[in-house]
Amino acid sequence: MRQAINDPTMYPAEKLWSENNSVFAITSPTIIEATNKAITMICSFRSCIETFLNVNIYRPLSNGCNQYYTSYFIGMHFVLINIISILYAFKGMNEDIQIWLVRALTQIKIGSTIDENANTGGGASMYNNEKPSVATFSIIGVDPKTGEVGVAVQSKFLSVGSVVPWAKAGVGAVATQAYANTSYGPTVLNRLEKGFSPEEVVRSLVSEDDHHFFRQFAVIDCLGNSAAYTGEGCHGWAGHQTGINCSAQGNFLVSKETVETLVTTFEKTEGTLAERIIEALDRGQEVGGDSRGKQSAALFVVQNGAGYGGYNDRKYDLRVDDHPEPIKELKRLYALHHLTFYRPEPKRFLPLIGRTLHIVHLFLRNEEYLFDYATADEVKRALRTFLLEQDWNNRILEDGRLDPNVLRYMSAQVEAIENEKMKKRTV
Repeated sequence: MRQAINDPTMYPAEKLWSENNSVFAITSPTIIEATNKAITMICSFRSCIETFLNVNIYRPLSNGCNQYYTSYFIGMHFVLINIISILYAFKGMNEDIQIWLVRALTQIKIGSTIDENANTGGGASMYNNEKPSVATFSIIGVDPKTGEVGVAVQSKFLSVGSVVPWAKAGVGAVATQAYANTSYGPTVLNRLEKGFSPEEVVRSLVSEDDHHFFRQFAVIDCLGNSAAYTGEGCHGWAGHQTGINCSAQGNFLVSKETVETLVTTFEKTEGTLAERIIEALDRGQEVGGDSRGKQSAALFVVQNGAGYGGYNDRKYDLRVDDHPEPIKELKRLYALHHLTFYRPEPKRFLPLIGRTLHIVHLFLRNEEYLFDYATADEVKRALRTFLLEQDWNNRILEDGRLDPNVLRYMSAQVEAIENEKMKKRTV
C-alpha cells in the first residue's frame, strides 16, 4: 500500500541479513541500526519522487481512457532512486559499510515497480505487496416492479464473485473492481440505507480514499438511480456508462464497446432481472470483453424473502470461480438453479407418454438408470428415483406428469450426447 513505503519495517535489516547470509556474515547491531535508518531515508525520498511521477504520467484522454507514458519515466525513476541512495544512505558511514550497503540494496525491492506489461492506454500498477487487480466488466441493475437488485460480472481473475458484487434487498447494489476496495460494499449499502443518493455515496468514497485513482466502482439504489467512478490509474480501456435502471463499467477492456453493449442489451432485453444482466454480460463478452481473456463470472440477485425457504434475500448467488468459458457455465448454473428451485404451475406439467416418454427413456438410459429396453412403468419408477436423487422430487406429480423444465433439460442432454456421437462417426 502507498502509505507503507515510508515504513522501514517492510525491509528490516535483520531480514535483509538473513536473506543474504550467503554473501554477508555481518550481524553487528550498529550496522543493522545504521541500515534501517538508511532504508527509512530512501523510502521517504522515494515516496516524494513517486508522487511527482504520479502527477506526470497519468493523462486522461478525450476518448475516456487513460494514456500511460512509460519509457521516459521508467528511466528517470531508477536514476533518481540511485542518486538518493548515494546522497543519503552513505552519508556519515565509513567505507566498509558503504560498500556493504550498496551490495545489499541491489538485492531488495523497495516500494513499487512500474508494470512494463501494461498495454497502451493502461494505468499505473499498485505496489508489489498489493493484491492483484480485479480487471473486469460488470453490470448492476434494478427491476423497480419486482424489487430485484443485482450484479453480474466476468473477469480474467480467480473467483471474481468473492470480490465485486454486493447487494441488499430494498436498498441497492454496488460493484467494486480494479484494485478493489471490498469495504466499499458494506459502506455503500449502509449509506444508501441511511438515505444518501448514489452520487453522494460516490463522491464521499472518492474523497475518503487516498487510492481512489486505482479504484472503479458503481452504485445503484432500489429505485434505479445510479452513479459510477473510474480512477485514472485503472488499466487498459477503462470507463463506465449509466443507463435506465442500470450501470455498466469495466477496465482492461478491449474497447468501450463492451460497456456500451452491456447497457443497450440490458435496456432492450425482456425477462427477469437475472436473465437481462446475464444476457448483457454475454453480449459484452462477444464484442470484446476483458482484453486479457476469461476466467470467472458471478451472478448475485437479491429480493425480499426470495432466498431459500424465504429466510433471506439471496435469490441468486451463483459463482464460476475458474472456467475457460465462465459466462456459458454461469448460464448453465442459472438454468440448473431455476430448475431446482422454481416450479411452474401444475397445469403446465406434461403427461409421460409419446415423445416425452421417449426422451425420458433415452436420458435415463444414458445415465444408466435403465437398459435399452424398458416398459413405461419401469421408466416412471426410474424417473422418480432420478428426481429424488437430484432433489427434484417435486418436479413430478402424483399422476406421473412431469415438469416441462425437467423435460427440456433432459432433451438438451440427450441431444448433446447424440451430437457427440455424430462427431465421432465423422472423424
